[in-house]
Amino acid sequence: MKTRIALRLIVTAVVFLALLPLRPAPHIVNASPQVVRPAAAQTPLGELPNPNGSPNPDTGFSAALDSTGQRPTLAVDSAPATLPPPSGVWQAMDLTGLNGNVRAIAVAGPDVYVGGDFTDAGGIPEADYIARWDGAQWHAVGGGLNGSVRAITVAGQSVYVGGNFTDAGGDANADRIAVWETRYIDFTPYEDWYPLGSGLNATVRAIVVAGDSVYAGGDFTNAGGNADADYIACWRDDVWSPITPLTWLMGPLEGSVYAMALAGADLYIGGTFASFGSLEGTSYIFRWNIFEENFHTLGEGLNARVYTIAVAGANVYAGGNFTDAGGDASADYVARWDGAAWHSLGSGVNERVWSLAVVGPNVYVGGYFTDAGANASADYIARWNGAAWNSVGGGLNGWVYVITEAGPQVYVGGAFTDAGGNAGGDCVARWNTTPNAPDWDALGEGLNNTVQAIVVAGPDVYVGGWFTDVGGNASADGIARWDGSSWQSLGSGIQGVVYAIAVAGRDVYVGGTFTNAGGNANADYIARWDGSTWHALSGGLNNYVFTIATVGADVYVGGIFTDAGGNAGADRIARWDGAAWHALGSGLNDRVWSIAVAGPDVYVGGDFTNAGGDANADYIAVWHNDAWFPLRYGGLGVGLNNSVYALAVAGPNLYVGGAFTNAGDVTDANYIARWHFPDFTWNIVGIPTGPALNNYVSAIAVAGKEVYIGGGFTDAQDNPDSDRIARLDYWIWRSLGNGANDTVLAITIAGAEVYAGGKFTNVSGAEGHIARWGTVYRPVFLPLVLNNHNPDRSALTDPAGDWLPGAVQLASTDIRAASIERLPAESVLVLTMQLAGNLPATLPDNERNRWVWLLDTDRNASTGTPWYDLGVEYEVNLHIQQDGFYVDVRDTGNNWTPVPGAATISGDTVTVRLPMSYLGGATRCNWMAVVEPFAREGTRFDIAPNSGYAQLP
Repeated sequence: MKTRIALRLIVTAVVFLALLPLRPAPHIVNASPQVVRPAAAQTPLGELPNPNGSPNPDTGFSAALDSTGQRPTLAVDSAPATLPPPSGVWQAMDLTGLNGNVRAIAVAGPDVYVGGDFTDAGGIPEADYIARWDGAQWHAVGGGLNGSVRAITVAGQSVYVGGNFTDAGGDANADRIAVWETRYIDFTPYEDWYPLGSGLNATVRAIVVAGDSVYAGGDFTNAGGNADADYIACWRDDVWSPITPLTWLMGPLEGSVYAMALAGADLYIGGTFASFGSLEGTSYIFRWNIFEENFHTLGEGLNARVYTIAVAGANVYAGGNFTDAGGDASADYVARWDGAAWHSLGSGVNERVWSLAVVGPNVYVGGYFTDAGANASADYIARWNGAAWNSVGGGLNGWVYVITEAGPQVYVGGAFTDAGGNAGGDCVARWNTTPNAPDWDALGEGLNNTVQAIVVAGPDVYVGGWFTDVGGNASADGIARWDGSSWQSLGSGIQGVVYAIAVAGRDVYVGGTFTNAGGNANADYIARWDGSTWHALSGGLNNYVFTIATVGADVYVGGIFTDAGGNAGADRIARWDGAAWHALGSGLNDRVWSIAVAGPDVYVGGDFTNAGGDANADYIAVWHNDAWFPLRYGGLGVGLNNSVYALAVAGPNLYVGGAFTNAGDVTDANYIARWHFPDFTWNIVGIPTGPALNNYVSAIAVAGKEVYIGGGFTDAQDNPDSDRIARLDYWIWRSLGNGANDTVLAITIAGAEVYAGGKFTNVSGAEGHIARWGTVYRPVFLPLVLNNHNPDRSALTDPAGDWLPGAVQLASTDIRAASIERLPAESVLVLTMQLAGNLPATLPDNERNRWVWLLDTDRNASTGTPWYDLGVEYEVNLHIQQDGFYVDVRDTGNNWTPVPGAATISGDTVTVRLPMSYLGGATRCNWMAVVEPFAREGTRFDIAPNSGYAQLP
């Protein structure tokens, strides 16, 4: 007891010090682009200007531009230039694509799982019906499947897959549903396919995971031998069952389930059914509350099938082949339920909708349609911005079956072979994407004080904390929004510290120490931002808020308050239902630091040692079936031995971080532990030999198999670079760069990007109190073209020094060459040439003109190899022949590899797009270009100086 009291006093002192105002960080200005000096001495551009201010290339100098945040390019006239980073464009995953339709997509951190009708992904024939994209290339998933995939859901480290298959990786028991996951044997991880019982007797079309339960929907009428599980079933405790035992009384579901969406305890279900037994108003869509085990109607329902459902805050979006929603005859194929009534989205679309995804304020819709709200360029995909329909990059050329969002990224799958003119987008593509090339990057000019909370909603990053200035915006007090390029204030900000942020649809909920939000004096300790105005939540609270979690229309709030809107029973935790505050039992006896929701259950962590009167609920508890319970197994053991600061749900696991060293009967948890729902046990996180961390954890975020943590620690299982932030990869702790120089208080994951905030002013070189781990536009060095300079004439001449037959000297005394260094693996090398004359009108059969790029690559950019050292490693050939053109590459092993669809010719411009994967992952690339026209002996074509640039992600 004395030890516990001492630890609590220490934590109290630490928290008290954390609440003291911090000295503002120095104002930092990052100029970009800027001129930099590489390690070797070079002449600054500023010393060699032309009269118009442009650099003068005639003096034989070399220089480099810092093009951070830009796409470097060497223009046709040889002058370096930069273009803005690409955004709002379609990108293919690779140039090969898939050989069949894509019908399901799920994103887990940097991994994108894709399922459908294909049997080859990116040239991998083992990728049968399912494949994984790691950000750079395709991979098979185990031994694949033997039939089509219709649904994929990721829950923590488990990937649930449903469809028409009856075998997964050789397991013949995996009928229509299986899970790909990691299981541990003697602390060694093994990935494999596993069945869920004996499976189902027909197609699975939708899968949802809620805590320890897996819900499946589809065409089946038998689940694991249970003949009462018609079209929808629940897998729990290793047994399949109907979602309700009252099916025999109400009657069966009268049709297949195509769509399911979970929002807290509410499971929305849509399909081809006209009703659920005798229940009226369940036409094609209804809501099942897991907590109540009861059905609810959505108005009068719809007049035809529902194929897709998406939930965003209080709004439920449905798509299908209906033309009426709750009596609204203008709701053609897509509609919105606001909790009380159905609404159309403008005039809808002109054909059925197969998929929906909500990204911030935008709703992406995909299907068979070619017109959305009279926008004729909205082919098969469109975006509803809340007021009008917009096309998405020129649309696609075939049907869309699935849309999945991951932060600012939108992945699309279907039957198309062209995405917005990108012919490499066969069946799968991504919109406005930022692939992962991990490193730390600052967000603009940063903030002037501590960050306590971060939330990503579509393209927007909301940040809260102690700051009063963000990127020079003095109105950004306590809260700000990063729109991808600059910081924006939310009205006049918050007059106090923001500790918690949660986004539900268009609403942003904010909690902290304030009693005024944007001039609203009734916004005590919690407020709602609707995009333009701050609102109070009834009478607010009577003390600080430290955590917020939204579940459908419900907002759960935790802190040190003892009254919520006049409800004196709301001690340290309360629920806002959109209109009034509610207590959760008799509350807790001390402050709440974190809330996490798993299905119908609400998990809470903090400083308390009593929850609803239960004295065994030490520092962590769960609100279940209207009562508080401690987290312990079979009545044995207790909770934790010190405070909990962070919670994160990932599939069947609850990750817990804080100041504790014991978790239940696990005596060496050391600041982080894992609670496993199915068997009610506490587990060590990481290698179960020796201490995991050497100090407290204040933030946790989970993405697929990776667990990111932040806090006050400086060592994660003997990894000395894991200062205040680390990543768990399977069971090994790994560093992210060199770590942070002070406490990390908040971590959020959006797609392949990780955002971190806290007291730190530097994390691996990224300055400020917030930084992003993900794609960074690093400087790419472009030496200027050197006139009258032939570094390696032998590459183009014979031993006697004469020009080789057919080779063209680009100018009388010039060889034009260019170089790009430090290329991310996802880059595409773009090589272009311009013809000074025209190609012959006709070419003799079997005779061709060949453009040759001689490429010199270096996988170690620090070797200092000069750019003009063209000891050619790769040769890229563009062949122009009678029936078209193609590109092939000769690698270091003298092997020739075709690059499908890489070349385009428009007018007098020849362009080749070469993914870095064809150059062995090169980080540096130099090139020269020659022409070998041998359609006719002695024929030569003059070409203008070549240009090239690296198309960065």
